[in-house]
Amino acid sequence: MAQASDYTIDNSTGANVRADINTVLQAIATNNSGSSAPSTTFASGFFANTSTSMMQLRNTANNDFLNLFTLAGGPAFPVDGTINSVNIGKGANSASGNTVLGESALDAAVTGTNCTAIGKAALTANTSGSSNTSIGAFSLDANTEGDNNTALGKSALGKNTTANNNTAIGSNCMLSNETGDANTAVGTNSLDANTTGANNVALGTSALGKNTTADDNTGIGRTALGVNETGAQNTAVGANSLDANTTADNNTAVGYNSLSANTTGASNNCLGSAALDANLTGNFNQAVGAGALGANTDGNNNTAVGHAALASNVSANNNTAVGHQALNNATGTQNTALGSTAGDLTTTGTNNTTIGFGADPSANNATNEVTLGNSSITAIRCQVQSISALSDERDKTDIVDSEDGLDIINKLRPRKFTWAMREPSDNNGKTELGFIAQEIDAALGDKNDYIGAVYKSNPDKLEASYGKFVPILVKAVQELSAKVTALEAG
Repeated sequence: MAQASDYTIDNSTGANVRADINTVLQAIATNNSGSSAPSTTFASGFFANTSTSMMQLRNTANNDFLNLFTLAGGPAFPVDGTINSVNIGKGANSASGNTVLGESALDAAVTGTNCTAIGKAALTANTSGSSNTSIGAFSLDANTEGDNNTALGKSALGKNTTANNNTAIGSNCMLSNETGDANTAVGTNSLDANTTGANNVALGTSALGKNTTADDNTGIGRTALGVNETGAQNTAVGANSLDANTTADNNTAVGYNSLSANTTGASNNCLGSAALDANLTGNFNQAVGAGALGANTDGNNNTAVGHAALASNVSANNNTAVGHQALNNATGTQNTALGSTAGDLTTTGTNNTTIGFGADPSANNATNEVTLGNSSITAIRCQVQSISALSDERDKTDIVDSEDGLDIINKLRPRKFTWAMREPSDNNGKTELGFIAQEIDAALGDKNDYIGAVYKSNPDKLEASYGKFVPILVKAVQELSAKVTALEAG
C-alpha cells in the first residue's frame, strides 16, 4: 500500500512525473493507507490507518477522521468497550452469558453469569448474582448476590441485595425490597415499600404499595391493598379493594371498592362491587353481591349473598341473608332470611327466620319468629302432617290441669269469609272457613296471654294460631264426655 504526500503531479522529467503519477494512483487504489494521516486530505475521503487498524472517513469539515470499522472487518468500538460513557458488551470481567448496555451498568467485580443489564447503573453492584434481567436506569442497582430477578423500569427492585426470584415491572416498582423472595409486582410504585415480605403479588399502580414484611398477599387493581403493612394472606382484586387494610390477615376482596375501609378486620370474604366496603374491624363476614353488607363496620360472623343483602347492617352479628336485598334494612342480630327481598321489613328484630320471596316477619322489630312464605302462599306442604315441639316435663314447672274447655269453645265463632287483603296477594278473592282474630281476642280476653291464639306482634296485622285450640278442644271433649257418661248412668 502507498500513501501520497499530496495529489499534485509536479513539472519534472519524464521519470519523476511517472513516479508521481504511480504514487497517486496507488494511494487511490489502496484507499490511501498508512501509519499516519496523509499531509493532504479531502472531505469524505477514506484512509486506512495501519497504526490503529481502523478504516476511517474524513469528516465534511475536513478536520478529523471518523472510525468506521477495523481493517479486519470488526466493529469500530472495542469488545466490552465504552462509547460516550455507555458500557457495551458483557460488562466487567466479561462473565459468561452477560449482556450490558448502559452507563455504569454491570461494572462491579462480576462473577455472576447470564445477566442482562440495560440502562444507567443497571445491576451496577452485582457481583455473584446470576440470571438477573435489569432494564431501566438504577434498576436492580444494589443487587449483589440475588439470582433470577427481573426488573423493568426506573429504580425497579432498586434496593434488592440478596433476594431471589422477584419480578418488578414499573417505575419504582419494589423499590425498597432487600431480601424478600418470590414477589411479583407490575405497576408504578407497586410493592415499593416491601423490604422482606415474600410471595406477594401486586398488579396495578400503588398496589401493595406500603407492604413491608407481610407474606402471601395478592393485590390486583389500582391501590389494591395499598396501605397494607404487615397483614398476611390477603387477596384483593379490584381498584381500591382492601386499600385501607394495614395489619389484618386472611381477607379476600374481589370487586371495586370491596372491603375498601377495612383496617384490622380479619378473615372476611367478599365478592362484588362495594361489598363490605365500610367494614373496619368486623371479622369472619362473608359478602357476595354488589353492596352486600355495605354498611357493616364492626359486625362479626355475618353472611350476605345477593345484591344489597344485609346492606344496612352496621354492628350486628350472626346474621345470614341469601337473596336480592334480603334483610337489607336489618340492624338486629341472629336473623336468617332466604329469598329475594326476604326479611326486608326487619330492622331491629332479632333471631328471626324468614324464608321465601318477599316473606317478612310480623313487624320490623319482631323477635324469635319463623316465617314461611309471603301473603300469597296457599299451602305449606311436608311429608309428615304435624310439627313436633319441645314438651318435656323436665323443662316445665307449675303444672296444673286446665279449666279452659267448653266455656272457650262456645264463645268462638267459626266464619266463612273471602280474602280482601290490604296488600297485593294471590289469595285475594278466595273464600275459606276460619276465624276472625279480633273475635277470638274478644272471646279470650286476658286468657289470650297464656293461650296465645291471637298473635299481636304487629297490631296492624293480627294473626291467629288455630293450633293453640287443641288443648282447649281436648278439655271440651272431656267435659262433654263426662256429661254423656253422667247422662248414661242416670
